[in-house]
Amino acid sequence: MVFAPNRREEAEAGIARAMKHAGADDFDHYLALVRRDETGLDGLVDALTVGETHFMRDPHQLELVRHEVFAALKRRGGAPARVWSAGCATGEEAYSLAILLEEEGLDEGAVVLGTDLSAASLEKARAGSYSDYSMRDVGRGFLQDYFFHAGGRRVLVDRIRSKVRFERLNLVGGDDYAAAGASAMDLILCRNVLVYFSPEKVGRIAARLHDSLAEGGVLLTAGADPILSEYAPFEVEVTRVGLVYRRPRLDASETAPPRLARAAPSPLSSPHEARRAQDREEPAPIVTLPSARPALEQEAFARVMRHANASGAEAAERIAQAALRRHPLDAPLHYLRASLLLSLDHEEEAEREAQRALYLDSSLAIAHFLLGTILRKRGARTEARRAFRNVRDLCAARPSDEDVPAGAGEKAGALHLAASAEMERLEATGD
Repeated sequence: MVFAPNRREEAEAGIARAMKHAGADDFDHYLALVRRDETGLDGLVDALTVGETHFMRDPHQLELVRHEVFAALKRRGGAPARVWSAGCATGEEAYSLAILLEEEGLDEGAVVLGTDLSAASLEKARAGSYSDYSMRDVGRGFLQDYFFHAGGRRVLVDRIRSKVRFERLNLVGGDDYAAAGASAMDLILCRNVLVYFSPEKVGRIAARLHDSLAEGGVLLTAGADPILSEYAPFEVEVTRVGLVYRRPRLDASETAPPRLARAAPSPLSSPHEARRAQDREEPAPIVTLPSARPALEQEAFARVMRHANASGAEAAERIAQAALRRHPLDAPLHYLRASLLLSLDHEEEAEREAQRALYLDSSLAIAHFLLGTILRKRGARTEARRAFRNVRDLCAARPSDEDVPAGAGEKAGALHLAASAEMERLEATGD
């Protein structure tokens, strides 16, 4: 486990708690204890990690599991589903997956695996007994269907508890994932686990998680976790609820780009210039290529803009879609497609695409500005003000004469003034 400088105090406090619990008087004594005693190591890991978990946590991601991953398993038929909660803590996530499988009629013969390093957490998971705090995101019907009261606790019904198997597994060490049952998985949830490890360790784990998936299987992580595509040959999809990593099928053929629609002339600009041009009902100026981009992504960006300038926004938007299939983690390219969609009056889709860009790179000020423009147009004043404030703060941290990344030559000072003006406009007019 590694801790960034801004988490040093948090780590020291966790070590102090673990030492006190273990009755250790000094660091040397405690280090010797952790090295020889598995229980001591469990205590340290528990003290250093965030044990935040509850039933049906992150409901938007679980809806993706239900409507995309499990729906695909229904269409596939054949072998029973295999799902894995990696870093399951006290089991709420693994049991949530078992419940979803039952609700979708996929529980017959399904394998639901939960693994964790902490033996103490796994013991609690196997007991299936929880406080009301673990139920804070579920309703009364859920509790009635899947729990009964015993000794002031919520205890899982046996038909769910018996469907989940828990195993001790160290994702970082030399433990055999397959020996724990983690192989040919249709779905792996590994959320808020990889954030604790160095890039080298993350790369090793990512490769092993990839190999633990079945062909077409899906891995989901959390927003705070590092991006894994550079470590293993995943297919990556950017969604509103995060990144979806998929192990490619060996027989999958490359999807051809969609047929280009007949284009109408519509040059492309930065969102600042585009918004001003739209307000004046004038054509926006032609965009220039931002500097300091990786070669392949830069070429994709340039190709989209060539089509925008030569054939119009509609054709360019189609090309942007095709480029994003090859470069799904390129935040400026997502922003560029959002700009095109807005120029085509597809505001709802443009908003989603701008959000994808910001999920990948929250420092992309120009995408915050575009999102603020979209939100202002649909009357979401509070959210628009927040977006423009992000622009202002990001640009204030840059030299005023510096080019804004992906901003088509827009300077940080000019964008800062534009964002400030938008905030004043929202305050003064209620627009």
